[in-house]
Amino acid sequence: AGVLFPHSDWGAMAVVGIALVLWYVCFGWMSRRFELEADLYSMQLTGDPEALIQALERVGGGARDQGGWRHFSTARRVQFLHRAAFDEVFRLRFLRRIRSLGKAGLVLGGVVLVVSIVSMARHFGEDRLHARLTLGTYAPAWGQSDTDLGTEPEFASLLELASQIANPDGSRVPLERVESALQDALTQGDFDLAVGWAQLLSKREQPDADRLLEQMRIGPWPLDLNAGLEDWPIPWRGYALEGLEALRRDREAQAR
Repeated sequence: AGVLFPHSDWGAMAVVGIALVLWYVCFGWMSRRFELEADLYSMQLTGDPEALIQALERVGGGARDQGGWRHFSTARRVQFLHRAAFDEVFRLRFLRRIRSLGKAGLVLGGVVLVVSIVSMARHFGEDRLHARLTLGTYAPAWGQSDTDLGTEPEFASLLELASQIANPDGSRVPLERVESALQDALTQGDFDLAVGWAQLLSKREQPDADRLLEQMRIGPWPLDLNAGLEDWPIPWRGYALEGLEALRRDREAQAR
């Protein structure tokens, strides 16, 4: 679903819904046929169709004519055994159909496996980068193949930000370094840059990072110090107030 509709949740949900309905119908249909195959195998193994039919009749009891999603009714199974016992052409045709279903299932499984492998290979590079951002193992300079993965511009900007604080050997960057970069951006009033650092912080699963990022994306940034920051987590609220104060001073200086 994600491959067919990478940017549409409704489209992906529709594909999943259709797939579930098809699975329900096909699984029930195949289950009933495989049940008949098991009955046929039991009849051939015992060599006594009447004994097997009598056993089914006893098991069926008062629900002889009631079938289900995955099971034929007892009456339908008895009818099948009667015909299969005396009609060799019918019996062989049924077995050929079951074998064909088995082969088709193997082919379909192979196709699904190939599609899954291709999809995983296609997204391997981007998934690897997401993992590195989550682990904090930033690269001082991302390779050209990393930046040309066809990712969204926002993700590419995160890679660039991460490279600014990366260790030379590509080892894990302490969480405090990302927090410090975010603090500097906020106190300087560079809220656009702060959003990027907050995104990196969110990927590192820092407490309050998701809440902070949500509030920062509400925007536009208020110049009224009493508005828009009530829901910001502490201490980021204080750093944002410093940045807003710096922005206001800059505006006053430019107005003179």
